[in-house]
Amino acid sequence: MILLKKISTLFFILTISYSTAQTPIDSLISFAENSKSDTEKLQYLDTITKHFIRENSPKQVAHIKTYIDIALKNNEFDQAALKSRFLMQYYNDTNDLKSQKKWIDSMLGFANKFKKPNTKAHILLKRAGYHFVNTNYQLALKDYKASIPLFLKEKDSIYAADAYFFSGQASFRSNNFPQAVQMFEKAKGLYDKLGDLEYTINATYELTSLYNINGLKDLALEQRKELKKLTEKHKSPCTQALITLQTAASVLKGGGNMDFEKEFDLVEKMISNCDNPYFKERFTYYLEAHRTAYYADKKNKAKAHASFNKMMALEKQLKNNYEEAYSLKPKAKYYQLTGKTNLAIKSIKSYLQKLKDTPLNIEIIEAQKILADLYLSQGDNKLANTFLQKYLTLRDSLYNKFVANSYAFYQTRFETSEKEKQIIKQNADIKILEDQKKLASTRFYLYLVLGCTILIILSAIFYLFHLNSKQKRKNLLAQLEEKEKELNSFTKALLNKSEEQKALEVEFQNLKNTFGDHEELTELKQLTESKILTADDWSLFKERFNEVYPHFFINLKNNHQKLTNSEERLLALEKLNLNTSEIASMLGISPDSVNTSRYRLRKKLDAPKEKTLLEVIEI
Repeated sequence: MILLKKISTLFFILTISYSTAQTPIDSLISFAENSKSDTEKLQYLDTITKHFIRENSPKQVAHIKTYIDIALKNNEFDQAALKSRFLMQYYNDTNDLKSQKKWIDSMLGFANKFKKPNTKAHILLKRAGYHFVNTNYQLALKDYKASIPLFLKEKDSIYAADAYFFSGQASFRSNNFPQAVQMFEKAKGLYDKLGDLEYTINATYELTSLYNINGLKDLALEQRKELKKLTEKHKSPCTQALITLQTAASVLKGGGNMDFEKEFDLVEKMISNCDNPYFKERFTYYLEAHRTAYYADKKNKAKAHASFNKMMALEKQLKNNYEEAYSLKPKAKYYQLTGKTNLAIKSIKSYLQKLKDTPLNIEIIEAQKILADLYLSQGDNKLANTFLQKYLTLRDSLYNKFVANSYAFYQTRFETSEKEKQIIKQNADIKILEDQKKLASTRFYLYLVLGCTILIILSAIFYLFHLNSKQKRKNLLAQLEEKEKELNSFTKALLNKSEEQKALEVEFQNLKNTFGDHEELTELKQLTESKILTADDWSLFKERFNEVYPHFFINLKNNHQKLTNSEERLLALEKLNLNTSEIASMLGISPDSVNTSRYRLRKKLDAPKEKTLLEVIEI
């Protein structure tokens, strides 16, 4: 009935839209303004804000604020907070950090009224981003870490992975190399598990850079090889352009051999095929910055000048402090080449000022050497010697840092390995019990399959002697119906398993509240954390599914060879007409994660809005 009301309302809106000069969005705004029901207003405003957010329109601000006011008035604190994220992001994008912080603090003031833990986690993620932009990496790291368990509690694996990823960046800028590696590895593991190839590539690139700048060349080489395979598999011009450019820049910094002009031309071609205007503009800016520095080093004034002008034109469009810091060193090299030594010195000093909170790296050290050369060219031997000595001191300090980081890294690896051994030893008895349960389950299914097989054989014998061709067809249809019932029963059993596990979680919490933390509760805790859809369950489920839809997975492989296992699993559950909550229960994740996975799959398949995922894959 609710669905029919929504459809009728939408139909009415569209009818009014076409019968007047108003656009559909104007009609929605009009209905929102004239609606006397707050519930209806929120529904209209939700659609309106999504429209303006997609267009990145400033109009989104007023409508989001109205949405938040109504939601708070009706004590819908979770809805208000989750919608406020887009307002915070808008202020971040427009560099209005004061307004962004105001809204973050405002929403966190309602934290004790949130019904879902991940609501607070989302706002913490935004506050961490605010601290990160303001280079307060310790506070950013604190908020990123605080959001992770909240996301995991609600099974929002995608946002948990993002929080791990940003924690890695904050850890690196806080000069904590081992922790940065751990965070990026956790992010990479979650992204890979979720089948998110693009973000797996990003995490792999960060690990490559970390190993490289800390002198762990062998580990960096391993990651670079994996990065190349992942990028080739992704086949996105935007991603390929960025990774190719960053790889070339890394080789250039290390003094390696490469046909850089050819590599830059290749990146330019990749960027031209990138379908994201924002990335296209940014990556072109990066490219011209690297070209400017490269041609300046090669003393090629004409090409350096051309790249410099393109870079400066793009910088005016981007208007971003981070982007400006990215180009300060190329600017200095260009000014040095063209004899504008004072501008070169000013540019390098500005570059060092921008990086004052960044951990010591080769870029900062090289900047000291460039300053020494610039002052020497001006005849200022005193300042030239000052910066030369600073360069030598920092170079030795960086070497010592590499040694310390390498030691800390391997020490952390050893401690982690030892902890894992202890955990394995402690869980040995539990594993034996689980194996026994699996064996009993296997025997049951074996007997079941054996019984079904005998029944099918007896039925086949009876069928061969007593039924004609029409009777055969009827029996086959009956068998298919039976398989569908078995599949539905098995699916229902898995859903019941989810409900039982939720009940077990409640019981565990009651025991914990009553008796506190005791070792006797460890086994029960392990059971509450077990997966709903295990590998064995999935194998049996897929076996029954294939009996009902024998060509489904074959067609997926033939028509969509790039689909991951998790994506195939999602489509199979969609085929059974399960709703989002049921799919989330089957997979052991949150409904939001299901919606996000479904959205990314639609984007990957380039699915038209008017068609369902099943309609797209079954064409």
